[in-house]
Amino acid sequence: MTLTLEQRQRESAARREIQAVRKEAKANAPVKVKQARAFPVAEGQRQVRERDPGYLAFVRRCGCVVGAITGEPCSGPIDAMHQRFSDPKAGRVNPGMGRKSDDRWALGGCRHHHTMQHGMNERKFWAEYVQTDPTDLAREMFAAYLAGEDGAAVLRRFTPTVTP
Repeated sequence: MTLTLEQRQRESAARREIQAVRKEAKANAPVKVKQARAFPVAEGQRQVRERDPGYLAFVRRCGCVVGAITGEPCSGPIDAMHQRFSDPKAGRVNPGMGRKSDDRWALGGCRHHHTMQHGMNERKFWAEYVQTDPTDLAREMFAAYLAGEDGAAVLRRFTPTVTP
């Protein structure tokens, strides 16, 4: 059976409408939090990464921490910037090449600043551009997320006050 041009256009429009409805339903669906499975870990074996998609969504909604703290212009979508360097005071160890740290140590960053973070020594990036301890900031952001508070308030506490 051959369809006319008008019939094909109607069918195509109906398909696009169905796809739009599915996309909207997916966007409005509640986020499922995946729990990290606990596996027995032998001495010297890497730990399973703790994941929390709800927290990652929270830091993305808060915006770029570098832009918020420094006032630098941002560009691109907001990514979750996972801190990968070791920090003994937090008990965090560098997860190794090609691996990310637990989601609780992530902060939001625009694509521009996220690329900068990966393009240089990470400690140097946080010391030069943000001039704040990213471990303390991530700890405060995660606590705000767990308490149901506003992440923007945490960023304001870490923003240096400008004196005239």
